Amino acid sequence: TLNSKGVQVRFLQDNLIFEANEKPSPLSLLMFNILGAFAQFERDLIIERTGAGIEKARLNGIKLGRPREHYDRIERALELYLNRPQNQLSIQEILQLTQVKKSKFYYYLKQLKKGNLNL
Repeated sequence: TLNSKGVQVRFLQDNLIFEANEKPSPLSLLMFNILGAFAQFERDLIIERTGAGIEKARLNGIKLGRPREHYDRIERALELYLNRPQNQLSIQEILQLTQVKKSKFYYYLKQLKKGNLNL
């Protein structure tokens, strides 16, 4: 428990202090446990409401999470890179033409060279 670890808890708004070094009185233990139970109840309600909101959003067709990558752009950038002897384009020009970020381009180029990616 927090008390056995020497933690002192102060609730500034309610002027409550739970000292770690003192032997807790039955009333202070009751208050501490009630406050902890309410905090846990509040966390559980937040989790429940969040889950319900996410489910409702999915049912309404809203996509959650990070937007998907434009693999067609990345493929085009890698094809242009592989055909550089013919097209005479610099990497910077390829990135500008395809609107692919440099870090993303080099990540996929590395994957291609390792053989983890097929075009």
